[in-house]
Amino acid sequence: MEKALRTKVKILRSALALFVENGIDKTSTNLIAKTAGVASGTIFTHFPTKQSLVDQLYLDIQKPLFETMAAAINNGKNFEYNIKNITITAVDYFQGKSLAYQFYNSINTEIDISSNLISQSQQDLIKIVRYVKKGVEQNQLKPLPIEILYDVFWNTTMSLVSYSYKNQIDTTSDKFLDLVWDQLSS
Repeated sequence: MEKALRTKVKILRSALALFVENGIDKTSTNLIAKTAGVASGTIFTHFPTKQSLVDQLYLDIQKPLFETMAAAINNGKNFEYNIKNITITAVDYFQGKSLAYQFYNSINTEIDISSNLISQSQQDLIKIVRYVKKGVEQNQLKPLPIEILYDVFWNTTMSLVSYSYKNQIDTTSDKFLDLVWDQLSS
């Protein structure tokens, strides 16, 4: 790995840990630089603003998460199978990534994400949203607005991740997956 990339990775890792520990607003770029072992100005070589650093961390977590969730859709299987499989994929994604989960889960409540980031995140959701819409059209999922169905799915899935961390148990067993399916199915 080239030096510039190693430096960027050190900055991102340090920022992630500090944002989770102290909160985004209470973490200065000077503290991130000190923790990463780089000069303060080096951060701005890689990230023009603190917001761009936050955005990059968010995308680094979200993009592979949504890509793996979308890949979990198997058009040869029924909706129940796929909704449960997408849930398992999301829960599994965060296993062993406690800092990523804590950061991702807190980002919407602590600091606004940029409009560019919102646009990019919506692009990652297209396949999943289309699948949910298809489920509504085929009377497999409740006839509710897609945004509500997705929020119910997402909030329940994140609750399973949280419960898994707090209680050190597997939340991908049938009883937990049935909870997700029962909330969405018609």
